[in-house]
Amino acid sequence: MPDLVKIKKAPEWAGYDFDQIIYERAVLLARIEVEKERLAFEGDRLRHGNVAMSRSFFTRLMGLVSYADFIVLGVKIWRIISPVFRKKK
Repeated sequence: MPDLVKIKKAPEWAGYDFDQIIYERAVLLARIEVEKERLAFEGDRLRHGNVAMSRSFFTRLMGLVSYADFIVLGVKIWRIISPVFRKKK
């Protein structure tokens, strides 16, 4: 039975050497700086009222919805809300 099942052991991971650690840290710090710049740019864009150009989740979602969908949604909401505004006799 031991001849049929042979389990290969994965070579033990020796870890990173010093140069690899320095490289990975530099890559991580570069990514952090890029994200800081992107967030600062998006924040500046929002502060100056250029919301239409912002690529936030809400903006992407609204880009997927067509005008017809907005009209249908508006009619449905109006049907739900309109009985509240009717005059009672």
